[in-house]
Amino acid sequence: MSSVSSLYFAVGAVVHALSWLPNALRQYGSNLSLNQMSRRAPSAIPVSLAILHHHRWVISARGLANIVPSPDHVVYGVVYSLPTSQIAALDDAEGVSRGLYQHLHTDVEMILKDLDSTECKQVPIPCWTYIDRQSSQSPPEIPSAEYVECINNGIQDAKPPNEWVARNIRVFIPLSPSQLLQAALQVPGAYTTGSVHFRSSSAPSSSAPNSSTGIVVATGPSPQTLYFAYGSNLWLKQMALRCPNSVKVGTGILYSHKWGITSRGYANVYPSSNHVVYGTVFTLLEADEVELDRYEGVSGGSYIKKDLDVELLSTEGESKMIQCLVYIDPSPKGHFRPRKEYIHRINSGLKDADLPAKWVQQNIRPFVPDQ
Repeated sequence: MSSVSSLYFAVGAVVHALSWLPNALRQYGSNLSLNQMSRRAPSAIPVSLAILHHHRWVISARGLANIVPSPDHVVYGVVYSLPTSQIAALDDAEGVSRGLYQHLHTDVEMILKDLDSTECKQVPIPCWTYIDRQSSQSPPEIPSAEYVECINNGIQDAKPPNEWVARNIRVFIPLSPSQLLQAALQVPGAYTTGSVHFRSSSAPSSSAPNSSTGIVVATGPSPQTLYFAYGSNLWLKQMALRCPNSVKVGTGILYSHKWGITSRGYANVYPSSNHVVYGTVFTLLEADEVELDRYEGVSGGSYIKKDLDVELLSTEGESKMIQCLVYIDPSPKGHFRPRKEYIHRINSGLKDADLPAKWVQQNIRPFVPDQ
């Protein structure tokens, strides 16, 4: 049998191959995971990170990665050199014979290191990938925990640009608990303005080889803010609508403050040396923070923005002090009642946040009745 290879572009769990290498395949979904690809196609060789233009990364109605045409979007994935003898096994794993995925032959731009300089260049190349045409028009299904883990492993292996991941994959795939802590506490290239952590938005994007895999990867700036929510933004559905790029990091404690309700009927925190406030820590992109400013009425003075120390709790028994953005109503303290519609949102948030029951009973229930 011929040892001819194919180039495959992987955008989910697998990466697909390129035509001028022995069988080029580009992967964008769970085949981004090198471990999964080695099991499905033992002779597949990762070649390069690549960009597929005019497509968008989504989760299908079957809860699996897919790409759909979209003129204003791109999809990052990995190109593999794949022996033709192993394409059938990969097709079987992808459900081609059952009509779950079809082959898509297309052009991608490989991101390659220029041997004569420190620069990287983008080289157009024909390759093939998998696409699910049947369920592309249906609402996405929530992916399984196993699939989420596989996608996260693939992201770690392939290392596509962080901001692209945040804007495209994180809409569907949450970080693992350990990755959430790493994202909050170990932001690469971070600097501090006041006490809120950002990534420099003026720093140029760059590309560099991943020493562990040999894949050439591109890295880019992703401005992020750590945000401490204590009111209705504890509700994940509301946060997803207001800040679609936000990522829940974990539970935090704001010390020397007390939870209360403002004269306008909304949640607030007031300085109080003998009290603490529990809440949820999120990461925000710049666009999310702009939207949150609008919802919180910052321009009108309803809330002001402060940078405060928060203790981020870990399920592994560790905790760290971080600095977060906190919205505070500057109006005088009083014992006010919440708006009627606000009660539902607070209770929904409390269910999502799973804060200590005793603290909720002592601090929130005097203002907000359970429903």
